[in-house]
Amino acid sequence: GTATSARGTLNYTSGTIIGTFERWFATSSTGTTFLYPIGSLANYRPVNIAFANISTAGKLAYTFTTTPPDNAGLPLTATGITSYNNFNDGQWIATGTSLVSTNYNLTLDGNGFTAFPFTANTRILTNTSGSWVDNGTHGTQVNTVISRTAITGVTGSFAFASDHNCTLPSLVTISGTSLPCKNTTVSYSVSHSVGSTYAWTIPAGASISGPTTK
Repeated sequence: GTATSARGTLNYTSGTIIGTFERWFATSSTGTTFLYPIGSLANYRPVNIAFANISTAGKLAYTFTTTPPDNAGLPLTATGITSYNNFNDGQWIATGTSLVSTNYNLTLDGNGFTAFPFTANTRILTNTSGSWVDNGTHGTQVNTVISRTAITGVTGSFAFASDHNCTLPSLVTISGTSLPCKNTTVSYSVSHSVGSTYAWTIPAGASISGPTTK
């Protein structure tokens, strides 16, 4: 699509968009479910959205990122369920221009998420101003697919939250040059994180050694 008067049509068969997918909506674009076939290199993690109302027409884009959401605002209790941790497998980012809706349904698929088990208490949380909140009403949970109804405000970040009260292992980054010279010795290291595992991959012909080599 190019405008609210030329919204375009998605004819989806298969595949995953790695990056941002944008759609246009008119005030009459209600009562229909719209697909965003996005995800990561490894997993299809689509968004489905259905508007109950649109007061101002505009466009809305979604991106899935593997950047872990933080836990700002957690723990959060709503309708008797306390969310302690967001899944650190990634999050969905919605950006828009002009589009205004105060009532829509959202369905997200966390295909491949492993941070926590998916249960009836898994929730979709929203972040628009620095803290995660319970926006709308919990819908259903079917395997890795979670829905939420009566959400207000179309832009922001969306993540899955778990009622498991635990401390996730911290994410670590390897230290060392990414461009070593040929026939030289370089050192790489990561900080110790309880509960984490590490896998080292080196080019063919290189060698690796050390007291904690794996």
